Amino acid sequence: MVDTTVKCPEILAPVGHIEGFYAAIDAGCDGVYLGGLCFGARDYAKNFDHKTLTEVVRYGHLKGVRIYYTLNTLIKDIEFKKLEEELHFLESLHLDGLIIQDLGVYEYIRQHYPHFILHGSTQMNIHTVSDAQFYKQLGFERIVLARECTLEEIKKIREQVDIEVETFVHGALCYAYSGQCLMSSFYGGRSGNRGKCAGPCRLPFEIDQQQGYYLSMKDQMTLYHLPKLILAGIDSFKIEGRMKNAEYAFHVTHLYKKYRTLAIQCIKNQCIEDYCVNPEDIKRLTVLYNRGNFTSGYYFPQEKNQISIDHPRHLGLHVGTAQVKGNKIHINLKEPLYKGDVIEWHIPQGKFSDGDFPTTTLEENLVPKKNMSYDKKRLSCGQKLVSNQEIPLYKVYDPQLTKELEERITSSSIPVEVEVWAHVGHPLKIIMTVPSTNKKLTVEGFVVEPAKKQPLTEAQLKKQLSKTEGQFFAFIFKEINIKGDGFVPMGAINQLRRDSLLYLETDQLQQRAALREPYQLIHQLSYTDLHSAPKRTNRVEPRSSIRVSITSLGQWYGLKKAASFNQNLHIDRIYIECRDLMWTEIQQILDEKATAYPESQYYIGLPHILFSAEEEKLKTMLNHLKLSDIDGFLIRSLGQMLVLKEYNKPFASDRNLHVLNQWSGQFLSRYMTTLTASVELHQKGLSGILSSMKTTDVEWIGYGHQPLMESKTCIYKSRYNTCGYTPSGRHMTMKDRKGEQLHVTCHCQYCYTTLYNAKATNLIDDQREINGHCRIEFTFESQEDVFKKMVALYSTQKIKFDKNYMTKGHIQRGVK
Repeated sequence: MVDTTVKCPEILAPVGHIEGFYAAIDAGCDGVYLGGLCFGARDYAKNFDHKTLTEVVRYGHLKGVRIYYTLNTLIKDIEFKKLEEELHFLESLHLDGLIIQDLGVYEYIRQHYPHFILHGSTQMNIHTVSDAQFYKQLGFERIVLARECTLEEIKKIREQVDIEVETFVHGALCYAYSGQCLMSSFYGGRSGNRGKCAGPCRLPFEIDQQQGYYLSMKDQMTLYHLPKLILAGIDSFKIEGRMKNAEYAFHVTHLYKKYRTLAIQCIKNQCIEDYCVNPEDIKRLTVLYNRGNFTSGYYFPQEKNQISIDHPRHLGLHVGTAQVKGNKIHINLKEPLYKGDVIEWHIPQGKFSDGDFPTTTLEENLVPKKNMSYDKKRLSCGQKLVSNQEIPLYKVYDPQLTKELEERITSSSIPVEVEVWAHVGHPLKIIMTVPSTNKKLTVEGFVVEPAKKQPLTEAQLKKQLSKTEGQFFAFIFKEINIKGDGFVPMGAINQLRRDSLLYLETDQLQQRAALREPYQLIHQLSYTDLHSAPKRTNRVEPRSSIRVSITSLGQWYGLKKAASFNQNLHIDRIYIECRDLMWTEIQQILDEKATAYPESQYYIGLPHILFSAEEEKLKTMLNHLKLSDIDGFLIRSLGQMLVLKEYNKPFASDRNLHVLNQWSGQFLSRYMTTLTASVELHQKGLSGILSSMKTTDVEWIGYGHQPLMESKTCIYKSRYNTCGYTPSGRHMTMKDRKGEQLHVTCHCQYCYTTLYNAKATNLIDDQREINGHCRIEFTFESQEDVFKKMVALYSTQKIKFDKNYMTKGHIQRGVK
């Protein structure tokens, strides 16, 4: 007999405001995720104050909808008092989960509020089985996987790790791996890791004299692939869009629920080939919102053209073309247009600016037909059009669609069928039938007395019991049974109504609370598993020193040359970044260390991104090396510790694990011999961490071009439409709108891209004011650049600060 059991994934809707909340619930979502007025990754959404949050959680739970709260930003030490106040309030809401990013927040919650159900945010960049295993050990109930995970990678995680998996199925995509982007932070001080991303990646850039929106991703849409996603074992389908309007939340949620049902039916009936999506649904979705047309995201490796190079915002539906001939505009339509529709004119331009795409609101209906022509005054876009130039037209707003969706959002109360019994000599009684379970609840009140004057009527009972405005429930009268001429005071009927509503609500909330108890127990038990994770070895006591990271063999030659020039030059530790080096080159450096820096420690810097195939590639490389020459590893994700556990070497955490507060430092110090402080810290915050971690080896970045992004999408391929694979990586530059040259390195061996800040961060002058270990990072510098900077560093105790090419980063101003 064929097993037809199919997991039904949760439809998880985005909620950034109260209108969106009711819209998502009306559309039939299973859960919503929302944030408060602080610590949420969508700081510019309206979000919810405590009073409103209390109401929506109660309403959602009464409707059987799960509520997940976003606490997914990095938090400064000075904000932990405010965090404590927030957690104390949230404790009373019985939320279905907290979505968190900051490892310090995790540490604080587990010590003070261990009963909270925790979900690992996509900002944690969880993308492998090893990552999932580590977060399972920490007691997370669910992980929100990196958007870059393929369907095959997701299947492996679901098969090998007993943890819930949530993935994005619709909405905006970020160019960078979430949690690995500092572009908004360095461009304007608004940190994406703190919910304040300004979206500079949506601006135009220039590569090799060609301008385009090279970092602007198309929107994701996976309706065509839901059967495959369901069979992969995904537990929750997450829709992006807390900044979108209520109509968007309603329609997208409605469509994913509709096609989830269809997909499950096809799977159960073993006819997946019959699964199809109505083209009209896609058209309506396209008009509602899409950025640069839709892409299925990263689920399938063969997916191409994920960048919206020519258009960075809502594109709408392609409806036809326009062409100027003399005083006429000839229109060739493939879709009907109606009065009030807004069309966008995509006039070909050599340069991009906000004025490139003018719009027109139609004043009449336009039906597709041949030889349509209009006087230019009758149909104008407000710009001079070149004759005989074909201009694509897109519908970007449909007022009729918006009106239809608005009318479908009812924000209605929950209907409850009731029976009313009013028998003389017996208590007035209401019997309620719970909508979700058909369970019957009975509430009794005042004993019905014989009437002396006017007897109680059905109309009176209905009128008083129907006064449920402002309540979560609305009574639907199935039967009103009156026996005898009875009397009940109006106040007693009103009290019975209030008692019934309270009893119904209490019963429903208690039923939900009972379902959470097993999960709380699991979390409390799993927290003790922390000590079974990889242990630290060979603790290094803190002392002032210089450490250097290099990315190429040429940079090693620069270090060697500097050592021969200055015999007193000492480097405490050298990080060898392996992502663009062959194993033979790494071994050459290790073999030559006795001739240059024999007393230095040598750590291997791991790639920022290691999917399963890349993990095997890394292990193959390491197995070629003499492990006795390696002193430790610089890691970029928690799961990498499990990958490297067998080598029994110390670990150093890099900046992207975000030691922004003392609590995150406390957490990571259980696993690492060395911590790297966040580059988003100002001097006071950095000094606070250094002083609090007196028994831990802490580094801070003193010099280097900071990585603004780590991305799975290749900028070289987007520009030249071909793979430029070389084992040593592909180097190129990209100019921003201010003329700054940003360096790009495509790490071909591990298939990801790093975009570096145009200006190098130089804090060497601040070294005397900051304790700990100063790391000098060489990224794309030449052999000669490395030589000159190291000689300058040891002869003058500084690398000369040049404001035209260097920045102080966040050390003075911090981040918002």
